[in-house]
Amino acid sequence: MKENLDINAGPLNIRLTSSDSELLAKLSQLFSPGSNGEKPILIDLDCPLKTGQSLSQIAKTDPKALLVSILTEVYQKFQGCLWLDASCLIKNGKSILIAGPSHSGKTTLSLAASVSQEFTIISEDITFISIAPNQIQALTLPLSLRPGTIERVEKVSGTNLPNPVFGEWVYLPELYFAGKELIESLHTVIVLEPLVLPNEKALTVVPITAAECIKKLLPLSNALRLNDGITGLNLILRGVRTFSMDGGALQERLQWLHFNGV
Repeated sequence: MKENLDINAGPLNIRLTSSDSELLAKLSQLFSPGSNGEKPILIDLDCPLKTGQSLSQIAKTDPKALLVSILTEVYQKFQGCLWLDASCLIKNGKSILIAGPSHSGKTTLSLAASVSQEFTIISEDITFISIAPNQIQALTLPLSLRPGTIERVEKVSGTNLPNPVFGEWVYLPELYFAGKELIESLHTVIVLEPLVLPNEKALTVVPITAAECIKKLLPLSNALRLNDGITGLNLILRGVRTFSMDGGALQERLQWLHFNGV
């Protein structure tokens, strides 16, 4: 017998359907439950794909593919928005964007800042922004953590984190911004430079101009493929403090964020 799981991803509702109750139980640990009254995105996990397999079958050997499929359904609802490979946090009414390529440490820094410094997560890993007016979409989606991330965050925060679901996914609803969208200008943008492992470089944080920041953000965004994307970036960065961050241990990055981030 098929069962439904209604979950909430911020402004969006999702209804997952499957006869695999164990799979639905695991997914329920990665999203907020319930509905905000909006029409849900319907995803039948047992429906065969073009490959002949269903998402519920794929999940048995490749659960990450299942989560990526669900997240892709969410992301498609924001077509037309400017997106950035970035996390967005807020504290004391001031929002901070942490942008960077894969393996630059933005998820680790965002999670550690939320756990240890009372930052709240607006979005993580990818941030969608409506340009006119500036609206940062608040998404409550699970974090994908690489091996060792939980141990590093626990070490600097002194907080025990839950075991990941499917080996790498964690969701802590208390860390997220409780709203459909945030209509507020950014306060600070930090662009992380790629980390070269082993990371033995001292922390370097330097102010950069808006033009320099845009140059760094272009390969981390869809601005060049979006009408008025460059104009949008200029509008978003108007009056915003912009920095480049390179190297540094997690504790060093957190200390800088504590004293300089907001």
